[in-house]
Amino acid sequence: MGLDFSFDRRIAAQYEEQRRHPPAVSAAVAAVIVELVGNAGRVLELGIGTGRIARPIADAGCSIVGLDLSMEMLREAAQQQGAATGFLGLAQADIRH
Repeated sequence: MGLDFSFDRRIAAQYEEQRRHPPAVSAAVAAVIVELVGNAGRVLELGIGTGRIARPIADAGCSIVGLDLSMEMLREAAQQQGAATGFLGLAQADIRH
């Protein structure tokens, strides 16, 4: 059974603002992940969306590859990526495969 839901340009453009974490929460999430994988750890994020969770982790020194089904969400992630200091690799993929 396939999913009939997609993040079109309108939704993707608003997603980041509607689901933003306070900076302290983003930093706390990044700190926990870095503690688990190490400063130069490699992380795979399934359903990376706009990269709102991945960017602080990349800024903390990890390399991240993010997969998402929605090309629109990946476009937003690529636009937002400029602010991240770490590596964010982005690829369109269906995580069920």
